[in-house]
Amino acid sequence: MAGTVARPKVYIDYISYFRAIGLTVKEQSVNVVEDTSDLFYYNPSKTKEFNPINTESTLKFNIQLGDGTGESQKLVKSINFGAWLNHNAEDLGADYLTINSLDTSNSTATLNTTSINNTANKNNFRLQSLDSFLFPTNAYGVSFKAAISNYTSPFKLGSVIAGRSFTFPHNANLSMNINNETNIRKTRTLGGSDIVDINYYRQPLWNEYPPFVATNEPSLSATSSIGRRSWALTFSFLTQDSTFPQDMAEGFMFENYSEDISIWANYDTENITSHFMTLTLNGQLPFLFQMDSTKDVYAWCRLKSNTFSVQQSAPNLYTSKMTFEEVWW
Repeated sequence: MAGTVARPKVYIDYISYFRAIGLTVKEQSVNVVEDTSDLFYYNPSKTKEFNPINTESTLKFNIQLGDGTGESQKLVKSINFGAWLNHNAEDLGADYLTINSLDTSNSTATLNTTSINNTANKNNFRLQSLDSFLFPTNAYGVSFKAAISNYTSPFKLGSVIAGRSFTFPHNANLSMNINNETNIRKTRTLGGSDIVDINYYRQPLWNEYPPFVATNEPSLSATSSIGRRSWALTFSFLTQDSTFPQDMAEGFMFENYSEDISIWANYDTENITSHFMTLTLNGQLPFLFQMDSTKDVYAWCRLKSNTFSVQQSAPNLYTSKMTFEEVWW
């Protein structure tokens, strides 16, 4: 079922994270007439239109993250996904939408870009996995590249995100709460008439499509879901390695980092503290939430509480409760 939660997965936007902690973020476009800076601020319901300077060349939306050195470089090397939000590439007969790495020599390295689940060859939402093993040593950012065949109308795009995904160690407990909230009030007048006051009932559409739905249907504006969703989840029997980093010193974020092959490699178990809570500032930076890592159902969420709490339930076993609350823009 689409509403259930099995083994959740989150996709953390590094562009938001770099901005939040004061690291370098710079936008640059190639072969694009219009200003592209708005693309890198999450607001996909605001559709932007882009036209090429040269119709024979690829549109490139580049984002610099850090300076290619130190901890920022290690973060860039850990990027393993990117997403195109609110796009019309299929209507324009796109040859490809892909994401390449940028390095300090002003060149790009082609990554293995694979569409996740059922988002390939569809409009509106394209989620792509990236092979971080192919990031060059001096990588400092990524380039979103769109090769379009038909420019009879502009290329439409709302936002792009890129960062690192994290899959929770196992399924959430069966006992959970899923809420769906609207702000619709009905008042009966003295004359017996009903007045319905709608403050909000659904999040903004993406160019007449529901958010995070990959589709080639002409319009789904009248049939999209309503309500602000939230998921109160409990994770029991978490091991110490999957909950906390092995080293709580300053460099704990990179305990899996290998200087020999210059990537962030999963030699040890990824953990909730390092690879989710730290990169979302305890869940206060919104992230893409996939309720079941095997199903194409997504929501833009943050944690309802700004405190990450863990209870020890047995020797080396822990329990943690989290409420994922949908964020609207």
